[in-house]
Amino acid sequence: MYLSKSEIIIVCWYVYIVESPTVTSPTNSDTFTTNERTDITFRCNATGSPLPIISFFYDGTELTRDQGRPASMEDLLMNRVMLDSPVPLLNPVTGLYEVSRTLTLFNAVDGDSGAFVCSATADIPGSGMRADSVMFNLTVFGTLLIFCDSIIIL
Repeated sequence: MYLSKSEIIIVCWYVYIVESPTVTSPTNSDTFTTNERTDITFRCNATGSPLPIISFFYDGTELTRDQGRPASMEDLLMNRVMLDSPVPLLNPVTGLYEVSRTLTLFNAVDGDSGAFVCSATADIPGSGMRADSVMFNLTVFGTLLIFCDSIIIL
């Protein structure tokens, strides 16, 4: 039996993978150390679908950029912080987005030591906003200066 043109039914199926965001690195146990007056870069990686949005926090304050200018946390540590643009990739095997973002702290000082948080958020259709976050610590070692006085007798 053959179908006429008027009897053909076309059925399309779309599979949309939905998975809450997961921060894959760093981990909660990660501790970073550096010396004063050096630069340090943190990389945060996350997966999920829809595309996760990665944010960094320091002492509970989000490190953001407002129209290309540093904003918040005393002008982002006086312009010593750089946030790059996220780099998303769609994994063809898992169907999940993989996104990476870096935070660079220039000319670190002892006062920069503390807890940083990498957070990945996504608005899941039908479920609302979902998030995953990881806290990691930075310790900045101060520079020890030793001055020696000499007495020269002639």
